[in-house]
Amino acid sequence: MGGLEEDLKGAIAMYRLAGEEYHYAPAQLELAMFYEDGVGVEKDLGKAAWLCAQAAAQGYPEAIQRLGFHYRDGLGVPQDEAKANDLFDLAAEQSYWPVSKPAENEKDVDLVP
Repeated sequence: MGGLEEDLKGAIAMYRLAGEEYHYAPAQLELAMFYEDGVGVEKDLGKAAWLCAQAAAQGYPEAIQRLGFHYRDGLGVPQDEAKANDLFDLAAEQSYWPVSKPAENEKDVDLVP
């Protein structure tokens, strides 16, 4: 019958192959986001942070920034504001857009009306 669930399983299998077998940073980051949200896999923030770190170690700016959020918020790793800021700065040095280091007052802003 197929459908969305089957497509999702196929996508996750392809990201695993590209990310875990071939160490392709964009696939590692996408797979990390599946684990962050528990979409198609069991939610596992530790695995998500590990996958972000693997992609970040390859210099992938979006992964560096996302790993910063993990450290800032203590998601799957011990909370470490200094490490988070270092990661945000590193992503910014690579001209990663969107803004890599959130303003202090942005942390509590609810963007959903």
